[in-house]
Order: sequence, then structure tokens, then C-alpha cells
Amino acid sequence: MRRVVLAGALVVLTCSVASLAACTGSTSTETEQTTLAKGTLTGLVTMSGGPVNLQGQPALHHDPARNWSVTVRSDAKVVSTTSTDAQGRFSFELSPGTYQVKCLDWETFVVRSGETTTANCHIPVP
Repeated sequence: MRRVVLAGALVVLTCSVASLAACTGSTSTETEQTTLAKGTLTGLVTMSGGPVNLQGQPALHHDPARNWSVTVRSDAKVVSTTSTDAQGRFSFELSPGTYQVKCLDWETFVVRSGETTTANCHIPVP
């Protein structure tokens, strides 16, 4: 059975395997909604800066930000929040669309169906 949406009405075509030319149709006022595969928004949160050690280097140099809160929103509505893992990584499975991600400040990213979008964040430490 094949479903086709025409002008808001659902048209159901029934075809026999032996003869695809012999199709019959019926209509319904149902609306069929297409579901796209989700995409992945993933990233790494790192930190640099902090007090200087004996060698004159900052204490943190792109070190992973463990348990850092990462928030995703769409149209000013929070969609999901998570914390980074021990390596500073985070990941969200999202429907295709435009999202804002907040590690420190809001940044905009586009998620596409079946693809992975990378949203790395860097946190400066005074």
C-alpha cells in the first residue's frame, strides 16, 4: 500500500503485485506527517587559564571540563540539558533544525537529519 498526501487529504493507492497498472484509490481527510531521522549534536568542552605553575604555564591548557552543564534550546525554549562526561564530551539526539547551545554563551548550530554537528566550547579561566 502506498500513501500520498494531496492538498491535505490522504490518498491510499492499493496495487496488486501482479499488475501495478490495476490500482484503486480511496481518500481520507487524515494528514500524514513525515518523520525525518534525527541528527546528533556533539561536542567537547575544554578549559584554559587559571593560576600559573612553576614553569610559567597556566594550570589548565585545553583540559576537559568535567560535569559542565550544556543546554540546548530552540525558539527560546529549552529542549534538553546534560552534563559533560569525564573527558568533557556531550551529545544530544535532536530533530533536524536550528538550535542554540550554551556552554558559556549561546551559539547557534544547525542539525541535519542523519548527520553529526560538532559544537565545541572553550571556557577561559581567569
